[in-house]
Amino acid sequence: MRSRIPTPSRLAAVAVAAGVVGTLAWVPTAVAADKYGPGFQIPDSEGHAASSHIGAYGPPGLRVWGDNETYCADPSRRGPDAAGGYFGPKPVSQWTSSETGQKVPDANVAYASYIIGKYGQTHSDAQAAAVDAATYELLAGGTYGINGSRGKQRLSYPNVSANSRSMAMGYLAEAKKLAGPYELHVRPKVKETTEGTKVTVDVDVTSKLSGEHIPGVKVDLGADSSKGSVTTGGDGRASWTFTASKTGTTAVKGTATGLPGSQLKTLDPHDKRAQRMLLAGDTTTAQDSADVTVKPATGGVEIHKKDPEGSRLVGVSFQLLDSAGKVVKEGKTGKDGVLTFEGVAPGKYRLHESSTGDDIHELVPDQDVLIVAGQSGSAKPITVIDPFKDAELVLKKVDKATGKPLANAVIEIDADDVDGAGKHKPGKKITDVTTGKDGLAKLKLGVDVKAGSAYWAKEVKAPAHYQLNSTPERFLAKAGAVVNLTLTNDPIPATMRVLKTDKESGKVLGGMGFDIATVRVDPSGNKVPGTKVASGTTGADGKSQPIKLDATVEDGIEYLLTETKAPDGYDKLARPISFTARADSEVTVRAQDSKLPTPPTPPTPTPSTPGSTPPPAKGGGTPPETPSSGSLAKTGAEMAPWAAGGAAALLAVGGGTVWMTRRRQQSPANAGNSPQE
Repeated sequence: MRSRIPTPSRLAAVAVAAGVVGTLAWVPTAVAADKYGPGFQIPDSEGHAASSHIGAYGPPGLRVWGDNETYCADPSRRGPDAAGGYFGPKPVSQWTSSETGQKVPDANVAYASYIIGKYGQTHSDAQAAAVDAATYELLAGGTYGINGSRGKQRLSYPNVSANSRSMAMGYLAEAKKLAGPYELHVRPKVKETTEGTKVTVDVDVTSKLSGEHIPGVKVDLGADSSKGSVTTGGDGRASWTFTASKTGTTAVKGTATGLPGSQLKTLDPHDKRAQRMLLAGDTTTAQDSADVTVKPATGGVEIHKKDPEGSRLVGVSFQLLDSAGKVVKEGKTGKDGVLTFEGVAPGKYRLHESSTGDDIHELVPDQDVLIVAGQSGSAKPITVIDPFKDAELVLKKVDKATGKPLANAVIEIDADDVDGAGKHKPGKKITDVTTGKDGLAKLKLGVDVKAGSAYWAKEVKAPAHYQLNSTPERFLAKAGAVVNLTLTNDPIPATMRVLKTDKESGKVLGGMGFDIATVRVDPSGNKVPGTKVASGTTGADGKSQPIKLDATVEDGIEYLLTETKAPDGYDKLARPISFTARADSEVTVRAQDSKLPTPPTPPTPTPSTPGSTPPPAKGGGTPPETPSSGSLAKTGAEMAPWAAGGAAALLAVGGGTVWMTRRRQQSPANAGNSPQE
């Protein structure tokens, strides 16, 4: 808004200032406002220092309309000091922006009214500037919008509070949520009651635009001779209680006061070239009423609530229903486990338990109650006992080593019993459960006492390929709780035996010694024997005794068989035989050896004729000495050809084959080993 034009001397001073700063652009600064009202004097849009104002017009500055603060609505028009006075305030619900020439949304008018009405009547410079900026955003728009070029500029001058922009943004967000027009809702909790009883009335105030509940609103209430007031809380709600003092129809009336205005109050200038002004501090009200029918009081009922152990139950909710199913009374048992309904018209009613107040008791079925005229509830109290809720058993069956879920395990559930020595043991059978594909079985179990009831779980049929775990497991089932019980199984061990045969003829061989070891990978990545787990010897039929080995159900466990002693006349295996043992299966490892090669018979030397002379050596010299009869064969470089052949045979002997048979089902072959069947 432009308030005045700077004098030539002021412009000259500006020029001097610009020359001093050299190449830096000169930006006029805002100064504290006290002439126009709360806010700040700022340069106008053309840069004339102190020629405009952001904030309110009014005390302690220029009075536009008595003690009210006012706010400009037309940015480019003359200020209120050039208006020549203003006509009295009038309400408007529509607005056309003098800046854009366009009608602004009706909601913007309501938002502006909320902000000016709630926050505009202030002497805070920062708050007044924030209200002014928010008003321009809603009613002027264009470059004067809060993110428009001039809108940003007005809030960015050094003397304008750094908080004004964030305050303005907060006012805008709040207005969109809480701006009026408003509705007051007065809602008695009952439409009918009896004389002398207390009636609770719920009240709330909401925005018609957003539907949001409005906090901090004072509501004056009255019903017959009862008067009172409440203030809505942070959730926009409050409650009030009065006593129905006489029979008939009682009107409960409420008035919400002090709500921010929901219509703009404008002041039109005498000189139309000046700005229209908006009146701050406007408030509005909202009203509502509701009727309550008051009938004569005639009787009551008293409820005593207990559990099967006789303990009193606190916080149990009951409703008293008439023949049409309508709620006549409702409430909760107190610390003594007692709930009393009084002032009930005579007749037959249904007592309905709607909540046990905890997680361990079951609701009881409805029961009929007869209300007698003139008879209080304490005359004939009713005792209602809530049973304990069932517990839920979630039983899980898994492989002990891998944790894999196991299906088709049959588990017997037994009651708990105590023998003569006071020791707990499984008692009467309750039922059997069978685990599914996920290894789970679920069952509801009754609970007799608050501390819980004990049961036993015992496996009577194991999953395929697993050993039966017949050790019973005791567990405690508590009311309304889930009992998670995990039972484990070990796989049935694999059975392994060795069959020793001649590699060429297939003849069975006894006397083979062997070790069985786990597999270890050496630093070079080769599989070598690890921990020794068993050893044995083949008998005359070429077979070893069966050996039990740890195994898993699917992948199995890999082992290495190493021959420690070969049958007589045979060489040992050159390398270990790998095989895989799977649970509940029998593995046969056939180890094949080759016979040791038989050395050839050396030729018999021809004896020389007595007295004869050996032939001379080539080239002359003494002929070689003829060995005498019975001398040892020569070694070293003069080794006979058959000896070299025998050494080669030692490197080639050894071999094996693996058969595996599962007792209940066929297992896949041992990948990477010798063939399996």
